[in-house]
Amino acid sequence: MPSCPVLVGSYNSSSRVSNVIQFCTSNSNDAMYKGKTKLEDIAALLLQFRTYEIAITADIEKAYHTIQLIEKDRDYCRFIWLKDYNKPPDKDNIEIQHFCRIAFGLILSQFMLNAIRKHHIACHPSPFTEELQNDFYVDNLLSGTSNVHTAKIFYDTAVQIFVQCSMNLRCWATNSPIPRQHFDPEKQDTATVVGTLVLKWDTERDQLYLPHNRIDPNITPSLRAIFKQPAYTIR
Repeated sequence: MPSCPVLVGSYNSSSRVSNVIQFCTSNSNDAMYKGKTKLEDIAALLLQFRTYEIAITADIEKAYHTIQLIEKDRDYCRFIWLKDYNKPPDKDNIEIQHFCRIAFGLILSQFMLNAIRKHHIACHPSPFTEELQNDFYVDNLLSGTSNVHTAKIFYDTAVQIFVQCSMNLRCWATNSPIPRQHFDPEKQDTATVVGTLVLKWDTERDQLYLPHNRIDPNITPSLRAIFKQPAYTIR
């Protein structure tokens, strides 16, 4: 598993250098089964999110790092490490390490996270099983309830279920001040405007919007230059 750029395929000087440019003929992802990712539709998830009277968002802290690889599978996630980077990379200065947890960038990462999350939710049935199964996009929760009382129960239930599978639901945000007071201060997002997938959510006004920059009048007018500016604000 390369930890720095290597050449993959033919190199085109006009294209941006990706994390791989090819001298090696294969990598770890070529030997792994991707699995059925089946992510929720972003547009449908956002539309459903707007139907809730009490809207709620959260995310799983360091989601991929919570998934531990069983020992026999760690051999597929090997990488070379220099014992002393000041010395040449000879056999006495090289050691082989193994990832013990899912590495970001593996072709199967999203499948494993999605499958493990759904498995644990199914193993701990609750009145909110359907919402917790379907209102996630990767590690982002966009859900809600019809009233304040149910919102408190939803929060307590979701936190407890994810604690039992060693995952921390954090950055809780809502458009209602009463459930917000119920959230653990260490787990809630205190900002008024929070990120909601590719959009921003003003929780006080309960408005979703797409952030953007003013176009710099000094740049050469091209599609690439124009689209590049808002792209960096969305991230």
